[in-house]
Amino acid sequence: MVAGCGRIGFEDGEAGTGGTTSAGNAVQAVAGFGGKAHGVSVTLPAPQSAGNTLVAIARWRRPAVAVLSVVDAAGDTFVAVSGPDTIITSNTSACMQVFIASNIAAADTNRIDLALDARTEDIDLRVLEYAGLSPTAPIEATAAQTGTSDVLTTEELVVTQPALLVVGVVSSSPAVAGDAFTTDNEKRGLVESRTVSAGPYTGDAVQDPSGYWIARAVALVLAP
Repeated sequence: MVAGCGRIGFEDGEAGTGGTTSAGNAVQAVAGFGGKAHGVSVTLPAPQSAGNTLVAIARWRRPAVAVLSVVDAAGDTFVAVSGPDTIITSNTSACMQVFIASNIAAADTNRIDLALDARTEDIDLRVLEYAGLSPTAPIEATAAQTGTSDVLTTEELVVTQPALLVVGVVSSSPAVAGDAFTTDNEKRGLVESRTVSAGPYTGDAVQDPSGYWIARAVALVLAP
């Protein structure tokens, strides 16, 4: 296990007290599982606040399947951080893709829908709301890596300004946040974050026992 692991954060369908946090922290999180289907939907457990950021992390089984869309009832626009990250082993496969919606609209309730272009197994969608991030150009840098081990580490990414480093993980065993990271959600997979200044960073976590994993780090610029 990693010493000094971050606190356990929001579980499935939990919100922060009063819906407000310090700059860059998670306000609320939700996770949903679609089984074998063309997609899955989740509803945030509390109202979302204008100007905040939604991070949506999609996972599915078959590499031949692609995301058609991530949309929500509030009319926010989700942008893919990158193409899907995929791992294929001798007995399984997994795919993960991260989407960002910045400067979101205020909404008393909001449902987020993930649609895939074909039916597949093990679909899930994790959505987190963050406060205190840039509403106009939030994505500073991103990096990912896949592997089969007990230690999960993304490739290095370079940050040039104060940012929130958010890491999404898919793993064969429950993963635990690395040093200096806070656990923002651990339902259907780990989501961790930390505030960083300029410099090189990686996203790190551990799982026990060893197995396959996907990890993607995204540096999101803090609001001035």
